[in-house]
Order: sequence, then structure tokens, then C-alpha cells
Amino acid sequence: MLVWFGIPVLASVEAGMIPPRFGMNRFVVNAMARHAPMRETCRGVAGFVVPDVPRVAPLTLLPWLSLWLPGLW
Repeated sequence: MLVWFGIPVLASVEAGMIPPRFGMNRFVVNAMARHAPMRETCRGVAGFVVPDVPRVAPLTLLPWLSLWLPGLW
């Protein structure tokens, strides 16, 4: 039961650290690239936000996936 809770929560938190507005990872990337404006950083991280939705949605809607996938290894 804790694995079922932990995998979707971890995936959701990781996905929430990227998008603009509150994403901490975006601020870290922008601090590392001092010459890049924040708008350019937001456009750059958009490619990482889009794949998170199809990755997090099945884990949340179909909880048995979070127990089945680790069992394959």
C-alpha cells in the first residue's frame, strides 16, 4: 500500500518542480544560465512538462500500475 502511495506522490512532486510560476527547478536553471531571461527559461522547460502528464495520469488513475511495474524488474 505504501508503494502505491509513494510512486504517484514522488512522480507528482517531481512534475510540480518544473512548470513555470512555482517550479523550483526553473529558478535553479535560470540562476545557472545568468545570461538567459526568465521567459526563455520558461520556454525551455516546457518540453519537460508535457511528458509528465501522460506519465503521472496513469499512475494516479490506475493504482495497480505502480505495483505491477516495479515487479517486472
